Amino acid sequence: MRSRTISILLLAILAVVVVVALNSAGQTPPPASGSWEIYDDTVYSDTAITIDGNVIVYGYGSLTLNNVDLTLGGSGSPEFRVDTSARLVWNGGSLSYSSSFPGRTYLYSNATIDGVDFDPHYGIYMSWFNTRVTNCTFGGATSYGIFLTPRLNSPVDRPIVIADNTFTGLSRAPISGSIGEHGNGTAGLVIVGNRIDGVTSSDGINVTVATANAHVVVSGNQVSNTGGGGITLTLNVGDLYLRLNNNRVTDVTDDGVRITINSMTMDFPGIVDLMVDSAGRVGLDIKATAMPVDGLALINHTNLDAGQAAISLSRTYNVSLIDSHVDTSATNFVVSQGTLDIRNSYHTRGSATVTHVDSRISSWKWVELLCLWQGGIPV
Repeated sequence: MRSRTISILLLAILAVVVVVALNSAGQTPPPASGSWEIYDDTVYSDTAITIDGNVIVYGYGSLTLNNVDLTLGGSGSPEFRVDTSARLVWNGGSLSYSSSFPGRTYLYSNATIDGVDFDPHYGIYMSWFNTRVTNCTFGGATSYGIFLTPRLNSPVDRPIVIADNTFTGLSRAPISGSIGEHGNGTAGLVIVGNRIDGVTSSDGINVTVATANAHVVVSGNQVSNTGGGGITLTLNVGDLYLRLNNNRVTDVTDDGVRITINSMTMDFPGIVDLMVDSAGRVGLDIKATAMPVDGLALINHTNLDAGQAAISLSRTYNVSLIDSHVDTSATNFVVSQGTLDIRNSYHTRGSATVTHVDSRISSWKWVELLCLWQGGIPV
């Protein structure tokens, strides 16, 4: 009888332990004070957590948050850090601050963040490949967005993905940074479906890639109302794969889309479905530095009211503008060491400028266009 009673008590205790584990699902509970330091596999769901300090996930530990609202306090600017060989999965919730200043998030290892509200925030530093930030919101007049800072020892087995996020009213740098030489494969970068509206003092997207091999996709983004430009890509890549389609840029102070390419081999067929409206300088600027770019197609391109020029091409040959509309009182086309063939497109007002003897513009139809040829060959 006594043995049976003890067995029943043990089962009851075990049941309580299981219920507690299911409710908190965490091996390292948040501390009553100070930083939350995690070395094991910790999971929390459907709750709010306040930390009086930092959150640090150390090597070989992992943190999974499902619909968790996390508040960081303490003095100064707290940090949320995922160290090398650690892992973060965060689906839904928010990151806010009760500290003196907003904090920063450092991703030094694999991380997936989806559907989290960062407001305000001093930036997510994506310092590792195989990291994803998707469906998140960033806002606040003192806030920054996402910085690309991958470490040299980061394996490039999977890309950095920044997709379907919303950046509203930031101080600067919604999406920016650089990817340097890694030497251990093809660096992958995917920036798609982001909405950027209102940036005080920078471009909406400004990324530099300088590595031997890279796959870069920047498509389906909307950028508006920036104190800088819209989309700026500087690509010093030996073997480059580039896709740049279906982007929208409106009301920016500098260039709408500026692409500078230095590549030996390249898979870049051109740009489809680009709309640039009211760029302060050049609507679309494509420049090759060392090896010329050849054979691009600009299809369904709308370029309106650029401040200095609608389209500027430098060291880019056999470029075709197809099924497009250009309308600006500034210069429509500036071709420096390049050739542009205009097909089934219309353009009103403005002028065209060709600045080198080996360059030319040929047109299917000119509509009220004053051609100013400067040393080039009109066809």
